[in-house]
Amino acid sequence: IGLERSTPIDSEGDFRLTVPWGWCRLNLHGIDPDNPDIDTMIYLRPGDNKKFGPPPRHNPPCDSLACELMEVRALLDSNGLTSIEPESVVVIEGDHVVELRLRSLGIRTLPPSFIRIMRLRVIDVGGNNLRELPWGIDHLRRLEELIADSNEIWTIEASIGMIKSLRTLDLSFNRLQSVPEPITYLSLTYLDLSGNMLCNIGELTRNWIDIHDPDWKETQVCR
Repeated sequence: IGLERSTPIDSEGDFRLTVPWGWCRLNLHGIDPDNPDIDTMIYLRPGDNKKFGPPPRHNPPCDSLACELMEVRALLDSNGLTSIEPESVVVIEGDHVVELRLRSLGIRTLPPSFIRIMRLRVIDVGGNNLRELPWGIDHLRRLEELIADSNEIWTIEASIGMIKSLRTLDLSFNRLQSVPEPITYLSLTYLDLSGNMLCNIGELTRNWIDIHDPDWKETQVCR
């Protein structure tokens, strides 16, 4: 709608704009110095006042199996799982890690650098102690299954709606009180949001969940 042509920028490169009412997705091109050809999506809800800039810098995506296993090793070490070998929690195809199986290992955090494993198709982190999913997970453009049930996740980023390859999403038995409206952009074949606290969510999101997980309302913990 021409925001880029009507927004003044000050001497330091900062700017302020007002977006239309409702959920808005801003498509920012070229602000990530590591990936200048990749668009960065910023989501805003009514009344949001957000200051943003280039996303956190990461090393470039892994181009070898050795690099990918090194990132798995770092993930395990960051959670005190030093005795577990990376090869025991991954599936390898064609010299690349395509599945990450971390179920019920006491995982507390997923370091953002693990998104360097760009060929991941399946991530299973169910039954752990995660409070949130890492920033940048939407960069995994081949991800088909994200299984994160039975954690302590209380929020998910709106950018999850940009994982166009995602078909399976299991966030059951967490602590979600809301889900971002852009989740409705996903074309899922399986969704499980049971056992959360989704008691006051918008009509658009509620209708979308009804289609993909018809029984979700019966299992929410509402006070």
